[in-house]
Amino acid sequence: MQSISDSVLPDVSIEPSSPSLQTIVKKDLSAVSVARASFVNHRSITRRSDNIIRYDGSYGTETVSSPRYRELRCERELKRLQSQQTETEEQLVRMESELRESKFKVESLMEEVTTKKARIRDMEINEKLYQRTLEEMETKSAMMSKQLEQLQRHYEIQKERLITYKTSEEKWEETRANLDEALYSKNNAITLLERELRDVKDELANCLQGMKNAELDISRMQRENEELKRIAESERKDYQASIADWRCRFEKAEAENLITSATSVERNAAMALEMREKIDEAQRLQNLLDEEKRTTQEREKELSRVFQERAEALECTIADGQRTIEDLRDQLVILTEDKDRLENEKIQIGDIMERKTEVLREALLIMDGMHDEVSSLTRSYLEEREQNDGVNGGDNPDPYSDLLHVMSIVETYCRQFENLELRLAVDDHEMCKNIRGTDLTETVNDLQYRLFAADQKRAAFEKERREMEHCMRQLQKSESEAKSENVLLKEKTSHLQEECAQLKEETENLRSSVLELKQEVTSKSYKISEISEAVTKHFYVHILQFCYAIGRKTLFFESTARGIHSSQCAPCGSALKRGM
Repeated sequence: MQSISDSVLPDVSIEPSSPSLQTIVKKDLSAVSVARASFVNHRSITRRSDNIIRYDGSYGTETVSSPRYRELRCERELKRLQSQQTETEEQLVRMESELRESKFKVESLMEEVTTKKARIRDMEINEKLYQRTLEEMETKSAMMSKQLEQLQRHYEIQKERLITYKTSEEKWEETRANLDEALYSKNNAITLLERELRDVKDELANCLQGMKNAELDISRMQRENEELKRIAESERKDYQASIADWRCRFEKAEAENLITSATSVERNAAMALEMREKIDEAQRLQNLLDEEKRTTQEREKELSRVFQERAEALECTIADGQRTIEDLRDQLVILTEDKDRLENEKIQIGDIMERKTEVLREALLIMDGMHDEVSSLTRSYLEEREQNDGVNGGDNPDPYSDLLHVMSIVETYCRQFENLELRLAVDDHEMCKNIRGTDLTETVNDLQYRLFAADQKRAAFEKERREMEHCMRQLQKSESEAKSENVLLKEKTSHLQEECAQLKEETENLRSSVLELKQEVTSKSYKISEISEAVTKHFYVHILQFCYAIGRKTLFFESTARGIHSSQCAPCGSALKRGM
């Protein structure tokens, strides 16, 4: 607001506003014009013309620094801010739609990646099964070759074969014990994996619950924002209604002030001083209002920037959490597949062990029978030989019949072994009927290399599991940080909303005080203008009355002078008449 100097304000004193008597006397004034000027008023008291000529020669139109112009400028600034707010809201809606589209694209790409990974895992599983079946066939072929070599040997090394069978039985028992221990360790590993899977599922459920809670908080904040908008709209309507009410009151007060303005001539100087003080106070309040507007605009910009940064950070954290959730889901699928595969392997190994134990039991029974028969035959042969030696007196009997008998027994047992081999071959063929082209030339080193590779894969799996646990811990930590940041943001938003409400109240109070000051200034300016007009009218009436009185006195003096002159001239005329 511009400061009004003392030179612009009208002075109430009569002396500077009174015109000189010479200019008034020079005018030709009649009694009719004087009477008309003294009793006729062309302008109403309650109406003020806009083109009144002031004492300094300027018109009473509104200037740039007038209160009405400042009010219009404030309204225009408010409209511009409202349009900027609507534009920012539209930009936010567009950004949200773009974010949803990008999320949908990312989800589609992740689904494609998961399908490809599943295919790769299926191919790896098939390859592992193929290698495992090859290994089993190789072991079985080696065992069959050993059995064939053992069966092709002669009856003389049967005892050695029995010893080897016993040693192999002990080895089988040791391998069985080792396999039982391996199965027990695998069962323990499977139970641990199941526990880890349950923990992962619980953590995923907690993450999903946290995301749902965050979405609910966002929706609640949106609803609160809408409620604040509705409250602001209702406050705006109340503000407009209060403006209309204050205008009506102002008009009533103006009418009352115009009625009572005739009696306020003595207080003109005090009112002028008070008006100057009020103008200074209004200027100070306007400066404060401008400063508050600037500070509020800066705070709004800072808050919008901070909210945008926080929203971007939250979006990044949500995207990271979704990516980690997808990775954990993929790892969960992999772990479930590994669990199923291990269970299938466990079942298959148990079936194979049962079949091998049955075959081994049958072979042991057959070998025990062969051992008993051979021992009985040897005893009977020795007894018969001793008897024959004792009867024949040292004649050598023909052992050809005994040899034939032994050969027949060996052939029967060979046939039984061949039947067992055929049974084993049929079982192996049924288990590995889809496998062709097996290589039987692998050695123990190859098998050890494969075992080493399997151990490396197991170590890699353990490493991946540890990494997954580390990722889950990081995810939990980031989730807790995001929750804490969300709580802080809620507190900050509530604090900022309170500050905005306080600022709105302060601005409303300042506006009301400014409006009151404007009303007081306008009312006092109207009062001063009316008082000045009344004073000028009264002064002009007194001047006209004085001029009228002076004119009457001059006419009286002229008439008296004429009478005196006529009275002086009358005796002269009579004297002249007498002389004639």
